[in-house]
Amino acid sequence: MVHYQVGIDPVDVVKGEITKKNANGTRWEVDDTKSFNKTNVRSGTIVSWTEDINVVSDYFEFDLTVIDNGVPWYYDGGGRDQRYQRYNFEVDRYKDLDALGGHRHHFVSATPLRNAGFNSNYAPCIRMLAKDHFNTPSYGSPGVDHRNQEEK
Repeated sequence: MVHYQVGIDPVDVVKGEITKKNANGTRWEVDDTKSFNKTNVRSGTIVSWTEDINVVSDYFEFDLTVIDNGVPWYYDGGGRDQRYQRYNFEVDRYKDLDALGGHRHHFVSATPLRNAGFNSNYAPCIRMLAKDHFNTPSYGSPGVDHRNQEEK
């Protein structure tokens, strides 16, 4: 927060709530919520929340009330539109990569690999959002032609 009258008249109250939401398949689930309430606030950091990303994707939402000289101002936002999403895409062998609420996607589909004599658990894959996995050319029943082409 930047307060232009720093040293003269601090803001009376800054209070609110920050919510972290995690991707789980095609849904967003609340992971944690933290509340804060500060009085006599001057310029500087009001609240911080440092957390490693431990899912395929997450984002934060906030609701904030600033009260000064009896007048309230309300702010909300953050990632409600997922514009400020954090992503945790990673590449590894299929058997060693956790989906973490997303999907694992083989670079070469599992069926053609198995048909060619390879163990698909040892093939490279990427962690990705479920909605993105659904849009790959090899996913599900519509992907049969693509997988056949991969095998050829």
